[in-house]
Amino acid sequence: MKRKVFWQLSVIVFFLTMFFILFLSACLVLIIVLFKRIWLNQTIIQWIYFIATIGGFIFGCHLLIRLICNRIIFNEKEIFIQGNRGNNENKMQYETHIKYNEIKKIFMVLSLKNSLNKNLRQGFIPMPYIIFECENNQQKAINVLYYSKKQVKKIIDEAVYRAKEGGNILNESSGTEILNNFIENKNKYNNDSLPSKENSEGNDRINKD
Repeated sequence: MKRKVFWQLSVIVFFLTMFFILFLSACLVLIIVLFKRIWLNQTIIQWIYFIATIGGFIFGCHLLIRLICNRIIFNEKEIFIQGNRGNNENKMQYETHIKYNEIKKIFMVLSLKNSLNKNLRQGFIPMPYIIFECENNQQKAINVLYYSKKQVKKIIDEAVYRAKEGGNILNESSGTEILNNFIENKNKYNNDSLPSKENSEGNDRINKD
């Protein structure tokens, strides 16, 4: 089966991208203006503004690249999710590998924690996760906060299809059914069913391999 990639495409991502583009454009204009002023009249204050603006531009580029680069990859034998960049306290998604032949069940939950079921420093809003229950009762989570509902359906459908193509018999019928069930019962699923500590440590071992 061919490699397939799902990029983050949602209303939230669109507005965040537009915000960063406007911010970077403003920084670029300000850099040009400050450079002209420094060229004519060099002062310490203007140099400070100039350097600070360049720093803001670089930081904005870094955040935009982090936002755009997050993706879910369906390879020939497994689903691969690259971990978010940044310090561990603010990571929502850690690097995860999910083999098609190990998937036993798929469902969705809401949680304030990251994909390893660990607390986030800034975890104020419950985030949606697709949970893959695998062999030995190990659960692996994919954060889909920045994916549209349509994408979530397609991601689940793709996982089910590839698992079944590889000879794995799953009871799940479609992404639409799983997502609708999640929406109808999301209050019940709030902050539930993310990987346990034992399973999280298993994911840590995978990440290090």
